[in-house]
Amino acid sequence: MSVCPHALLTHPDLGVRPPGQPQPAHLARHAGAVADQFKKWLRQRDDDAHAAQKLAVTQALRAVSEDDVRREARRQASVALPGGWNHWVWAVPAVTVAGLLGLPVGTLDEQRDLVQQLRTLAAGLAPDADAADAAVAVARADQATLELLAALRAAEATAPDAPLQWAWLHQAGAAAWPDPATREANRLALLWQSHEAGTALLSHGLWALVRTGVAPDRTTLKDIAREGGAVRLTRRFAQRPTSCEGHALTTGDALSIELTGGDHAFGDGPHRCPGQGIALTSIEAALAVAARQQRLPLPVTAHPLSLPNMAILQFHHPLPSTEVST
Repeated sequence: MSVCPHALLTHPDLGVRPPGQPQPAHLARHAGAVADQFKKWLRQRDDDAHAAQKLAVTQALRAVSEDDVRREARRQASVALPGGWNHWVWAVPAVTVAGLLGLPVGTLDEQRDLVQQLRTLAAGLAPDADAADAAVAVARADQATLELLAALRAAEATAPDAPLQWAWLHQAGAAAWPDPATREANRLALLWQSHEAGTALLSHGLWALVRTGVAPDRTTLKDIAREGGAVRLTRRFAQRPTSCEGHALTTGDALSIELTGGDHAFGDGPHRCPGQGIALTSIEAALAVAARQQRLPLPVTAHPLSLPNMAILQFHHPLPSTEVST
């Protein structure tokens, strides 16, 4: 079936979840914090309230100045360098968002702790473990999720003026949300969604720096994303019998949508990534730090870690110095 990605991503009869299945089967079997968050995340919903809540999130993200994003990304990129390039690409996108939200991620160990929590959450969301492994993975992810939610609530109390926290509190209007828990879940989603996708783009941007000697700018990063250096695939499901560009679909039909090769690397339609601006600004700033610093040799080889919808580059490099100059 060959259909324009735009037509699929904007089709009113296609949704992000199979009809009648608001969460993956393994989360339905292991109810807890992760399952509860998943059902509330806008990325996993197409209900009538979606548009107003997505607008609230978008307004909050747009209220954060590019200068604040660059400043935080540079700070976090510098802190992350002694951890080596693999830590650097995994940490910087998420800890930049965390720092903008006011979370305490000012040291290498604090960065590592946050990345570990997000990796634990990722393991709980992965559907490919057997039943026993899934139960353990989800239980661990439940605990990580509760810790992340508590950290976000603490940051709201202790750092309400942090750029993204302030924007969230003042721009993501409470009126858009049915209850505080849904609002909190989508604040956590800001952090979660910066994680693997941001790491993919940053890793490919770092490899472009290695190959060319020039830190990619925003335009080049967009090109890298189009060429497969970010999210490559997404899925949609027919919510009812319908057709798309002359192709008949029955209820529940699953479609894989290729995001590379065009202008859809950050999605399109109701689920277009609202964090595109912050992602590009922070990654551009971080790569500028990588290009300037002189104590940590750039990686010499890269190999892909393949996830279902993207590839994250992992690097081999000499051991880093413990004293890094930027």
